[in-house]
Amino acid sequence: DDARDLSYARAKAVARELEQNGVPRARLAPVALGDTQPRVRPAATEGTRALNRRVEILVTEEIVDDDAGETPAGELKGSSDGLR
Repeated sequence: DDARDLSYARAKAVARELEQNGVPRARLAPVALGDTQPRVRPAATEGTRALNRRVEILVTEEIVDDDAGETPAGELKGSSDGLR
């Protein structure tokens, strides 16, 4: 899905920037939602589509995987580089 691929690329770019600025990789878990959780519906115009292109940063005590509960750092699903 193109929207999810773009969403993932955007989230991963932000995670890399955070890592380059001192945030440990184990604390980062980029997640792509693509068009599954838009901020604005319907996204019929370029302006409303632009509102859906975003990266949200959640700060938590621990990384939590919505599908399986808590996920130990370094064991994130979906990527060999520790980023999902």
